[in-house]
Amino acid sequence: MIISVSSNWIIQDSAFRQALHSAFGATFNTEDIKGIQCDGMDISSLSGIEYFENLEWLSCSHNSLTTLDISRNLKLIKLDCGENRLSELNVNNNIALRYLYCYNNNLHNLDISNNPELEILECYDNAHLQIESIDDVMFRRNSYGTGIRVLDTTNNLKLKVLKCSSNEIASLDLSKNSQLLHLDCDDNRIEILDVSATQLNHYVPKTIVYSEYPLKCKMASLKALYLKRDWRLKGINDTFPVCIARNTQIIYK
Repeated sequence: MIISVSSNWIIQDSAFRQALHSAFGATFNTEDIKGIQCDGMDISSLSGIEYFENLEWLSCSHNSLTTLDISRNLKLIKLDCGENRLSELNVNNNIALRYLYCYNNNLHNLDISNNPELEILECYDNAHLQIESIDDVMFRRNSYGTGIRVLDTTNNLKLKVLKCSSNEIASLDLSKNSQLLHLDCDDNRIEILDVSATQLNHYVPKTIVYSEYPLKCKMASLKALYLKRDWRLKGINDTFPVCIARNTQIIYK
């Protein structure tokens, strides 16, 4: 489809039109465009993105988006929509998706059951929590009532990185995530966490993510953490663990 930036009936948001103009010129064919980067441009709507049917990556973080419809972008491999105001995100049609960054929004739900190629998921900070520590006891407050409550990764067998901290997740089944190398689930409501089926012990610091630790699961609710018997994880098994709450019991399987 040939689009002119003057076609405001197709691309309704003026800031989005300007971003496309700067990247592709006054007139362009949507079929030729594989990637769009429009971060931090005060965009309120990506209406018209559905015409970019060959789009493989979209980076639209740090804007003012409240909705995002990518149901027709079937070739999408990478999506970064972090730091927006999204309360919903539907990726059910995006079965080729490998990298999803939807951190710091207002999401309540995130269904990734139809994304079997997913390798990296960063959906942290959707609850906008206030965490306080008083006499080594952590207290959490969710003033806005936001945050992902259910996260099912059992269909995401290729998942290598999961960063889902600061949400309202009560349980996390990682029994199918045998390729997982890094997990950050700090500040959730999980009581029992079993990571023994993963590959966290093979994580090399500061490689796939900028972190010293393969596992971060510091939360007041966590009563038991299950590890493989021969594992030694930095930050967990240390004399003074920094990635786990003092009340959490480590159990080896």
